[in-house]
Amino acid sequence: MPTSTFYNLPKDKKNRVINAAIDEFIRVENGEVIIKNIINQAGIPRGSFYQYFESREDLVDYIMKNRMFKDEQDFVKKIQEVDGDILIAFEKFFSNTISGKNKDRLILEKKIIEYVKNSQERNNTENKCIHPPKLIDLGKILKYLDTSKYKVETVEELETIFHMLMGIMIKNMVDFQNGNSKEKAIKAFKRDLDYLRYGIIKK
Repeated sequence: MPTSTFYNLPKDKKNRVINAAIDEFIRVENGEVIIKNIINQAGIPRGSFYQYFESREDLVDYIMKNRMFKDEQDFVKKIQEVDGDILIAFEKFFSNTISGKNKDRLILEKKIIEYVKNSQERNNTENKCIHPPKLIDLGKILKYLDTSKYKVETVEELETIFHMLMGIMIKNMVDFQNGNSKEKAIKAFKRDLDYLRYGIIKK
């Protein structure tokens, strides 16, 4: 994580560093950010960077957690707006993520997913175990979830459902990035959610 020096920076300078780091993370593959590019865009001395972050990996970790924290805030707001209906909250979250005004956010989300996936594969090859960072504090979601509507009472149960929903969302995000129109992507996402909402067995 960043040092106390970074957190104590003026807001404008801190944002310059963060935005430069995000631009570089989006530009490169697998988190292989080049520090020189970041300091040039942010307009800071090279030595200053290492006063803010201990390493490149430390910076990439911060970028992911910072984005995930914002996603968490956004999702909590969405589920409160829809009175605890997690499926509708996911519909709104997905639609907002793929909207044109959030193009950079969508690319960043994709890069984070790729980075975590590649890290898992690399560590599995080395007989290590890595768990993807949690996008959401599920305890917060459970607090607002309409449990009279959904068969979920514990964080463990919610985690199972959430992983299913995240899988559906990521699949449709990838399809959107591969050429689906926004309208088609949203329609496909709602269709996939309906399999969870109504089941796949004819009644």
